[in-house]
Amino acid sequence: MLIFWLLVILCVILNAFYFGFVYARRIKDDLEMPLPDKRHLYCIGDGLTYGVGVLRERRAFAWPYLLNVHLGAQWQVLNYGVKDAVIRAAGKSCLTKSRQFEHFRKQTDATVILMIGTNDSKLGEWHAMQFEDDFKALLRSVLSVTDQCLVLLPPAVQQAKNGQKTDIRAKIVDEIVEIERACALKMGLLPIDIRDYTKNHPEWYCDDGVHLNRAGNLALADELNAVFLPALLSR
Repeated sequence: MLIFWLLVILCVILNAFYFGFVYARRIKDDLEMPLPDKRHLYCIGDGLTYGVGVLRERRAFAWPYLLNVHLGAQWQVLNYGVKDAVIRAAGKSCLTKSRQFEHFRKQTDATVILMIGTNDSKLGEWHAMQFEDDFKALLRSVLSVTDQCLVLLPPAVQQAKNGQKTDIRAKIVDEIVEIERACALKMGLLPIDIRDYTKNHPEWYCDDGVHLNRAGNLALADELNAVFLPALLSR
């Protein structure tokens, strides 16, 4: 009997070690490191950048990786999207407190596409009086690293399908977009509004009406490459 319980305890310890190792490895893998002899484009944001809508194939079909295909081998596009990230400084998943953003702030050679704000529309996260100050603080943090920054305003929110529910509030997202646009312009940054580009394409969205599916990520990467990146990269 003693041997049995010793074996049980040993199995528990080994399982804890194994799953702890796998979890730590997964976190490490999510923090992409810049490679030498490359130009670096950091895509910073929330789950829309991370690739939540294409989670099982995100390294092939999240829009930052698709964008890297357009830009070619001389570029490395780093996906610094953080699932559930918010702008709100007091939020549970504040972007600036993430490992990705902390690592980005240590860089000296960076071009940035910043897209975040959708999660701030959630009940409990939305604080209208504080949002503008928090977003300006985020922009100042980015500008402390580089002035090569495109502010990609959050895409349209579609109606959820097939019984899916979401706590993202479309009307608040629209308000967030206008605040972000005004702040970016005041600080000399280029705000890009993709709502008109995305709102008439529900087929680009997952059933939650928030996250982009494979077709949506492809469309966004194509549009960024064709229309917006040339102006950013020529600065």
